[in-house]
Amino acid sequence: MKLYKPKHRVESLIIHPNSYSLHRVSSFKIERGEGKVLIENLEEGLDVSSFTAFFYADVSILDVKVFKTRVDAFKLDIGEIGDILSRFLSLKDKLKTIENKIEGLRKLIEVLDGAGDVLAYHFVSKIVSGEDPSKVYGGLFRARDWLVEEAVRLEGQAEGIKAELESLRGVIGFERYVNVSNVELTIRSETDGDVNLEFFYNVPGGGWKAQYDIIADDDSFQIMFYGLASQKTALDWTDVDLKFTTRIIESLEWSEPQPWIVNVTTEEAKPAAPKLLALAFKERPEEGRRGMVEVTVEGELYQTYSVRGKVSLHYGKPYRFLLERKKVDGRILYLWDAFTSLEFLKVLEFTNKDSSLIPGEYRVLINGLNVAKGRMRFYRPNERVKIPIEKATILKGTKRLVERVDETKGIVKDKMSMRLGYELKVENYGEKPLDVEVYDRIPVIKHPKVKVNMTHSTIRPEVLRLGILRWRFTAKPGVNLIRYGFRIEYPPEIRIPI
Repeated sequence: MKLYKPKHRVESLIIHPNSYSLHRVSSFKIERGEGKVLIENLEEGLDVSSFTAFFYADVSILDVKVFKTRVDAFKLDIGEIGDILSRFLSLKDKLKTIENKIEGLRKLIEVLDGAGDVLAYHFVSKIVSGEDPSKVYGGLFRARDWLVEEAVRLEGQAEGIKAELESLRGVIGFERYVNVSNVELTIRSETDGDVNLEFFYNVPGGGWKAQYDIIADDDSFQIMFYGLASQKTALDWTDVDLKFTTRIIESLEWSEPQPWIVNVTTEEAKPAAPKLLALAFKERPEEGRRGMVEVTVEGELYQTYSVRGKVSLHYGKPYRFLLERKKVDGRILYLWDAFTSLEFLKVLEFTNKDSSLIPGEYRVLINGLNVAKGRMRFYRPNERVKIPIEKATILKGTKRLVERVDETKGIVKDKMSMRLGYELKVENYGEKPLDVEVYDRIPVIKHPKVKVNMTHSTIRPEVLRLGILRWRFTAKPGVNLIRYGFRIEYPPEIRIPI
């Protein structure tokens, strides 16, 4: 049976948050009849279930086998990493030579030290007899000192080489031999001549991260959205079409629904010991079909970004690609949560555009200066976004209780009430009015006989979920005051811990 070993290359690459999807192509000559095509040196960890292949000719694929093997890294297209690997192997050889020298020096030192008692006796004897012992034994002592100094010097060299080896090992991630995947196709061809083969597969374990630069210059705001990726497969991908996607490739399974069966006992029966599992099934659920399935992210449709032109991703190197640039309508806003904090926070507020913002690291640049960093949460299209910049020293907030009245109502005193009043003081130390949002709370008491109602507010607030209040206004220079209050009505048998 004819065996073919065609060369192949990566045509396109899609980087998912948790894997790579590769498209490779190959062209070679084929003969009529059955044969085997051995596709060598693919990425380690290739997902067998994701592999698909087809020919642009009258060629049938009868069988597909995937197996792993180890190869010499220098036989692969590893690009620039090959220079680092060569340096790594050269240093390993040098370290071995130095360690052998050190071992030899230690043995010589041990020989001299072993003869130390005899040498010392003769040394003293020469002194007693009036002779100069240095003429006979000085050379031996000097030789030992030199051996010790040389051993120490070589040990210092060895430590430096070990440190560099550890650093290089962290860059290349392997030593000389690497694991790769090979695919063997059994085929039947109805024609002779040139054929084109295309195949697709996934490699789990890859991924990319989102990163944002939020640029604010005077009244202009724009978002630079980047995709951060690295190549971790020990193979180089050269001149490929690259896309980033938020679609996750995940292994899922489906089991047929089973009945909910509850075991009950009569009142006369002795209660059984409590069980960990409250449900019992008559038979085990059948194993569902398993496979690589693409799912959505954050409940939204996935987003795909194409990188312009051909790009190359070399093993071990990080890459940063600009995926999207968009201008936004934004403003500087000052926030204060009077219920939990004493400080204002300066934030950049803008409306997101058509595409979602996915979770990732961000930094804020104002007039070229990096003033803040943080983590972006998920934002849907057209959603308002608030990005913290810094603590605002130009504003100060103070909250104080100005009123508390406990009352009893009704002829038989069957109703109690508590009236509370607060003052929120916003001091603007600047010379210009500033847009602010102030948040506070009224209590939420989950009891049918307890009622909580606002009584007054000098500035009308928005009542958000669960009693959260928000005041939006422009704080003029100087002191700005908000006074508000609420009443709690409840029966006398209830205690309100406020």
